[in-house]
Amino acid sequence: MVKSIGAIIGAIGAISLGVAAIGIVNTMIMAMYERTREIGIMRACGAKRRTIRRLFTFEASVIGFLGGAIGIVSGIILSKVANYFINKFLIAQSVSATDVISLPPWLILATLILTTFLGLISGAYPAYRASKVDPVEALRFE
Repeated sequence: MVKSIGAIIGAIGAISLGVAAIGIVNTMIMAMYERTREIGIMRACGAKRRTIRRLFTFEASVIGFLGGAIGIVSGIILSKVANYFINKFLIAQSVSATDVISLPPWLILATLILTTFLGLISGAYPAYRASKVDPVEALRFE
């Protein structure tokens, strides 16, 4: 039973990460289209393609990190609330109450690292596309 619950939670986590990755890719592609003229100006002023790629991958990494941090804070709050109600139920059943849901520190750190890395990977394609923008065409854009 416990293994089944763990597998279900793992599947939900994997689906959530997939959705997050798609969301980051979508956000970064939209940012590229919205900032095409800005990218063209930077390239016309001498910015290298590598600089544009780094700018977009850094931005995607920050989005991943912030998403992970918000998720961790939400998870901690929800686990505290769930533990409170579970403990109330257990005490009412004359069972000793303990924290049923706990988040170990290694999991919190791993989550931040994973979400930052996910942002970095998800931002690679939009960063590549942004770096390939032709400055002349970009300045005509809009």
